[in-house]
Amino acid sequence: MSKLATSSGFKRIPQPVFHLQTKDEEEGCFPEVLKKQARKTGKLNLSDKNLTCIPDDVFKLGEVHSETKDVDLGENCDISSGKWWELEPLKYLDLSSNCISEIPKQINELDSLNTLNLHQNNLTEIPAQLGHLTNLTKLDLAYNRLTALPMELVGLKNLKSLYLSQNLFKTFPECIFDLVMLNQLDISNNELNLISPGIGFLTRLTHLNLSNNQLKSIPEDISCCRALLDLDLSKNKLTSDGLPHLGGLHNVETIHLQYNNLTLLPKLNGCSNLKEIHLAFNEMEEITIEELSTLSHLQIINLRNNRLRKIPKEVSCLQNLIRLDLSNNDLKELPATLSLLPHLENLQVDGNGLRTIRRDIITGGTVRLLKYLKQTLPLSEEDMKIVSKLPCCKESELPNRHSMRSSRSLNLSSQGLCNIPEVVFTEALEVPCSMVDLSKNKLTEIPEKMWILARNLTDINLSHNQLSSLPDDIGKCMNLEYLSLQLNQLTTLPSGLSKCIRLRELNLSFNKFQEIPSCIYDLKALQLLLINDNKVTEINAEGMLQLTRLAHLDLSNNNLASVPPLMGKMIQLRTFQLDGNGLRAPRPAILAKGTEAVLSWLRDKIV
Repeated sequence: MSKLATSSGFKRIPQPVFHLQTKDEEEGCFPEVLKKQARKTGKLNLSDKNLTCIPDDVFKLGEVHSETKDVDLGENCDISSGKWWELEPLKYLDLSSNCISEIPKQINELDSLNTLNLHQNNLTEIPAQLGHLTNLTKLDLAYNRLTALPMELVGLKNLKSLYLSQNLFKTFPECIFDLVMLNQLDISNNELNLISPGIGFLTRLTHLNLSNNQLKSIPEDISCCRALLDLDLSKNKLTSDGLPHLGGLHNVETIHLQYNNLTLLPKLNGCSNLKEIHLAFNEMEEITIEELSTLSHLQIINLRNNRLRKIPKEVSCLQNLIRLDLSNNDLKELPATLSLLPHLENLQVDGNGLRTIRRDIITGGTVRLLKYLKQTLPLSEEDMKIVSKLPCCKESELPNRHSMRSSRSLNLSSQGLCNIPEVVFTEALEVPCSMVDLSKNKLTEIPEKMWILARNLTDINLSHNQLSSLPDDIGKCMNLEYLSLQLNQLTTLPSGLSKCIRLRELNLSFNKFQEIPSCIYDLKALQLLLINDNKVTEINAEGMLQLTRLAHLDLSNNNLASVPPLMGKMIQLRTFQLDGNGLRAPRPAILAKGTEAVLSWLRDKIV
């Protein structure tokens, strides 16, 4: 759980005050013992050493001198026991908490690095050569004075964690959009006022922190970051009009939106795994149950310091709620149905003008307050209807029309379903729904009735099921833009799929395909194709060349032995993943240089 922010501004932590060191002093920070340890372990920690530059000897660690064989470092440094030719290349380098103002160009010589920590220095720019560290998985540049990143950083194809907080960025570095392996991105505490579309390409992102900036809006394609677990947008200038529908974030567990200018509850229908939503210090006057009714996993809601005038009785449908903070609002009363929440342990209501509840009851704590509310229950006929709709068994819950109408989606994800009642699709047609999410169930075939929605559908998620085939009816979905079929048992696709001429994203990963289905070559609008972790043995280059808009192609972890040189003509590719294959060519050294190098190598092989 992220710590809840307590103020709307931030103060930049000042850099430590260092005295300028002499050359001898800086060399003393990197003694011979430390060099030998680094050669033995592959790790070097030079943090908090008062350094003003990276010592030249860091770049010489790969050089082996004759005396290396004879140095005895004593019983505390068991380095002499190792063979000099088995010493480790430098993989971990910590230069944090120094006063380094420049990274030398020879940084590219440290090509084995997987972790580089430059946290809290005086950097104002990053050299292009840093983009050559293709093995880098973690890069920490937080607490510096950076305003931009070089486009050459797109070469960091294996980067999983990037930390850029406490810098001076005003625009979002576009090179980040190409770092498709990113899991964690922190660019908080900067001066960002705009993020251009493209963040949706970061489909593996699990943690995104954009807090403490000047953002007034978020691009709609953030909903494509379907792996997100934690999203922090707090302390910005976001308005309800500038916040897109977040329902596509099916896996998100925590959302921070405190300290913004929101007047309405965010559109969250589809966030079926959401556990925490933090909305404190906004300008909301009401919350509607339509936005909350599908969030069955919600445990924490923070709505303190808004302008709420009323809490709907239907809040009692949030049966997993543990903490509800309503303090410092404009509430005059509380619904008695709050006492029906079986797990509610913390209810905060201070700072409201509650007229019907005595002050001693409010200050008496959650247990006493809920007991009082329960005593006021003699339920009206309307309240009885509410109670009758509360979950009372473990059977799968079916979405109601209200939730489908507000989100325009039919979400039955993670229900353990083997089949789906036809009435669900009939009601979804009346809405009408443009999105269907049947992921994480036990379906062996797609319900025939679903195709009555075909004309309206733009987004279908059938991942994490037991499907062995896809019916030709998929071709009826003429407006389909996103189709996820990952983690099934598919070996082929129907020819009807070629009729989905607007399809932009297709996820076929973790199935049993031995070849790329030929119908895919007719999908001229396709921009992203994920067919990793299958059994594909060859690439039809002539077919792939028909996909002129394809920007991201993942064929990693298949059975490819080679790549046709004609694939080098796909110059529009921004990412071309081939890891985990038994490739004879191109060699791993070429693959490690990234997509541009691979495509260039392939073009050179065209006869």
